[in-house]
Amino acid sequence: MPFRRAALWISFSAAILMSPRVQADDIVLHAAKDVECPVAVTADKKWHVLKVRVSPDNTDGGRCRIDKEKTQRALTFAFRALAESGDPTRYESVFLGRIEFYKWLSRYLVVRARGHQD
Repeated sequence: MPFRRAALWISFSAAILMSPRVQADDIVLHAAKDVECPVAVTADKKWHVLKVRVSPDNTDGGRCRIDKEKTQRALTFAFRALAESGDPTRYESVFLGRIEFYKWLSRYLVVRARGHQD
């Protein structure tokens, strides 16, 4: 029984940590209130990570897709906001979340993988 409780606790914790909601410590750099697929870019100063958050709360069951241009635009606005803020933090990575929201990136990775010998 203790194993079941531990497994349940780990599952619950993972669900909370992987939630697309903005964390309390995150700084919102950009938020696009797109009706079909809202996108926000936040900065996590503690972990030196920029996070692209997609909130697929639309009526088609959350099947929104973020095209390459929208992703680039959101990141451009976020980097501009960082530059204007004077934040000295050096961000080392960008977290995109679920790849299913980025069909263009999925295709690119498949094409690149097919062309690789390993």
